[in-house]
Amino acid sequence: MEPENQRRFYALWEVIARRYAGESIIAAYDLLNEGTPETIAQYHEVMTRAAAAIRAVDPKRILVVEEAIMPGWHKELVLIDDPNVIYSIHFFHPPQFTFYSTTSLRPVTTYPGEMLKDGQRLAAQRRLINQEQEAGAWNLLELSDRAPAEAELLVVSLFSAAGGTVWFDDLELWIDDDRIDLPAPLVANNSFAIDYPGFNWTLQGTCGSKSKGRARSGQRALLFRDCSELAWARSSPMAVEPGRLYRLRGWYQSSGLVGEAGMALNWHRTRILDRIDREILAKGLAYALEFRQLHDVPIYVGEFTMHTNPWPDSARRYLHDLLTLMEEADMHWTFWEYYSTYPGVGLFRDHPPQIGNPVALEALEQFWTE
Repeated sequence: MEPENQRRFYALWEVIARRYAGESIIAAYDLLNEGTPETIAQYHEVMTRAAAAIRAVDPKRILVVEEAIMPGWHKELVLIDDPNVIYSIHFFHPPQFTFYSTTSLRPVTTYPGEMLKDGQRLAAQRRLINQEQEAGAWNLLELSDRAPAEAELLVVSLFSAAGGTVWFDDLELWIDDDRIDLPAPLVANNSFAIDYPGFNWTLQGTCGSKSKGRARSGQRALLFRDCSELAWARSSPMAVEPGRLYRLRGWYQSSGLVGEAGMALNWHRTRILDRIDREILAKGLAYALEFRQLHDVPIYVGEFTMHTNPWPDSARRYLHDLLTLMEEADMHWTFWEYYSTYPGVGLFRDHPPQIGNPVALEALEQFWTE
């Protein structure tokens, strides 16, 4: 951290504390959200000096000191010399599951059980763009294939190895006569409308991007421009049922295209990414409980979540186990988050508010009534 930025940080906290010192509605000051110091000693010094700046003008308010996120995503709590501090952690383990809607790493997950990603590719069915179709118009591209008997996962890809420009937009996936309701399980952004990294398809290569201002619907489309080598965008994997017919539909617009571009259905075996169960969740909380026991201080789980995903029963079981573990350990907690503009993230979304994450809301309500 730069010394000037640290000085401004302490001064800002002094101003905030002076402004709210007499306000009874303010319960606590959370000193820094998800700090990422180079060393734990540095983090301890910054937290200590920030607390001192606050105490100079507000001696009574509760302080919240969050864990430090160290290199390699190792998390560590630090004790400061103040009697009125709550120590806070954020628990998002495993992030590929809990952050399902906002990460491009979306494994097929059973809780308790395994997290599966695409392994060996068994087969692929491609459909190339017809370069003779009208330039500047949006043209429909369709592809269908029956899942091979040995296939376990499907990954959709859009690709280009062509000079010129091609845009893709408004993807749909059908299984037999059933249209899959996106965002899950295939992609969280089939029209590329949400400008948030995790909602978008995984891009490989330097010539792919999300363009703004040219789209069949909304404001954005997936763009490949002047690709000198193969580039592609990959969807999340989804479990498949062998023998069923999978049909992909999408729209494209091209200009000056020379070379191959199109879409593909890729059939894979699974590979195990990780395993999650109640015991693993308990181990993830253990460092905070050990810190509490060692220093006799309160621990607060300031953030945890479970995004909407294709496995509602697994999401319910995960939340039930985590809530039970925190309750048994006498840990206070806050679900993150109450409201979000992004689909499947907050308990509520839109104006006027509508339920945005029904499974999480149901799990919380059920836990409170047990």
